[in-house]
Amino acid sequence: AAHAKLYEKTTLLRGEFNLPAGSDERVVQDYRCSMSSSSSSVSTSGKIFITQHALYFFKSSDKPSLRLAMRSVATVEARDKMLVVESMD
Repeated sequence: AAHAKLYEKTTLLRGEFNLPAGSDERVVQDYRCSMSSSSSSVSTSGKIFITQHALYFFKSSDKPSLRLAMRSVATVEARDKMLVVESMD
């Protein structure tokens, strides 16, 4: 059952980010979350999908989503019920 759910999430991810059907990106975990940047006080609700190669943020609104390659992640820190990800991009 858990494998089937991850397969569905991988299919959703591939569709949202236009990944090729043969892509080896597979969702290993996902969480409901909000995203904000240091340059804006606006927070956007959505879901983060973690794959072996990247973090994908899927927004609940019609705004474009975000892909952050793992190789560009500088630091990850848990702070006050938040996960703070610093990117080199």
